[in-house]
Amino acid sequence: MSDIRTKEADLAAARARCELNYAVASHPKFAGNQMVMAALANAKASEAAFLAALAEADAARGFRRWSTYRHCRQACAATDRAHATLRSTVEIAEQEYDTRSKNLPDNEASEDGSTDSISQLFHGKPNTRAVLEAKAEVAARCIISNLDWPLTLATSLHCVDDVGVEEARQALVETAAFLLSYIDQPALRFLGAENRTFFMNALESPIYRELRERGIEPTAFRKLLQERYNEYAKVLWLRDKSTHEAIWMIFTKRVALILGVGLQAIFVALLENRMLRSLYRTYEIVTILRLPE
Repeated sequence: MSDIRTKEADLAAARARCELNYAVASHPKFAGNQMVMAALANAKASEAAFLAALAEADAARGFRRWSTYRHCRQACAATDRAHATLRSTVEIAEQEYDTRSKNLPDNEASEDGSTDSISQLFHGKPNTRAVLEAKAEVAARCIISNLDWPLTLATSLHCVDDVGVEEARQALVETAAFLLSYIDQPALRFLGAENRTFFMNALESPIYRELRERGIEPTAFRKLLQERYNEYAKVLWLRDKSTHEAIWMIFTKRVALILGVGLQAIFVALLENRMLRSLYRTYEIVTILRLPE
């Protein structure tokens, strides 16, 4: 009887922990985060599978108990992993939410953390030097808020035990170069050569300062940035013509190699999701480069 009560108490405690994770992940501010929703669904499915395996083990008789107990242990381990992933995903989403809230202007953030189109900030304003500098400031905030994402993701998911200082800096500069490159070509198209040069200089300056504060020399970054400008400029409509590989996947593979993560599915999925959202956000910045009609 004592063993039964202990088992029931353990199960009740486990269910309570699961329900706590579900409640946190179901907060309205995560409602639009596809990765949180996917991790939440996976955690719930894993718990259901564990409970089914436990019921099967309780009902088993004879030698069949050994196989059902083994299956139950495997299901329990899978549930633990699923909930660990859910907690990490929520933690990352929380950091993203906080960063966005701090970096966006007050009139750009709504109560639920979503943002209005930044094009409204510059609607009807011609691309004078002052306006281009203001647009560059908005773009720089967007880029800086995303610089740490690959490293934060890799460590939060425990994809790697430790990341060296040099590797962390390489991931940082690759992220900066990737997002700058995404803006560079449309800037040339929409602004023309002269205004594009002025805008990109205004945009690159705060990025250089940010990286310098993190121990990265501007000269070294400038050399890498030019290489990435040339490389990413060859990618047409966000995909490489020869391999049809998406531009963000090229970046993801590069950063995964630097951090020693490899192409772990959860890392790749979360990083791609974040970079796609960053690209959408950056695309809004690109659209404001056009001259008002």
